Amino acid sequence: MKTVLIAVASAAVMTSGVAAADFGVMTQPAPMAYAAPAADWTGFYAGAFGGIGGADFNLVPVGIPGAGLLTTGRGGLAGVAVGADYQLDSFVVGAVADIALTNVEGTATIAAGGGSVTYNSRLDYLGTLRARAGFLPTDSLLIYAHGGFAYGRSTPTLSANGVNAPGFVATNRTGWTIGAGAEFAVTENVSVLTEYAYTDLGNPTVTDASAPGQATESLKMHTLKAGVNFRF
Repeated sequence: MKTVLIAVASAAVMTSGVAAADFGVMTQPAPMAYAAPAADWTGFYAGAFGGIGGADFNLVPVGIPGAGLLTTGRGGLAGVAVGADYQLDSFVVGAVADIALTNVEGTATIAAGGGSVTYNSRLDYLGTLRARAGFLPTDSLLIYAHGGFAYGRSTPTLSANGVNAPGFVATNRTGWTIGAGAEFAVTENVSVLTEYAYTDLGNPTVTDASAPGQATESLKMHTLKAGVNFRF
């Protein structure tokens, strides 16, 4: 009888060992945590932006040393941009072109000869063609510097006691721009940015032959904008 019991117990132990081994084979490893793919900055993009600007307009009569009228203008801007980037490890280089409508405008009035003289100027639009280069402190964040060619159009007027002086014309102008910005990849195809720029649009003549005297106008401005880019 003891022999039978020992045999049965031994068989039970062996059976449980086999079952445990079987269950061990079926054990699955814990799933790995999901990791989002790193942003790839190489490619083309298009986007839109808006912002604010402040400008110094300076009207200077030709041939009259020390004379001139200076006004500071402020306003907004909104536009579109297209560009392309190329990523080299933790560095990104690229080019971007943009154009924006603006309502940056300034007015200055001075007393003169028992009356007043008013100088007004407005920047109608602003465009740039720039290179940019930066580094990636993280896969999704680009810190960059930019600079290049700038162009736009200003519309100045000069009036005495409310009567506009003849000969002042809307003037296309060119210059340069430089600044810095940061862009963050929200997804593989969408990024947001903020950017500062200093722009000098030169000192062109803003009067034609009908003006009683010729005048030039310098325009220097600061802009701060935010935007979104769609990458493809």
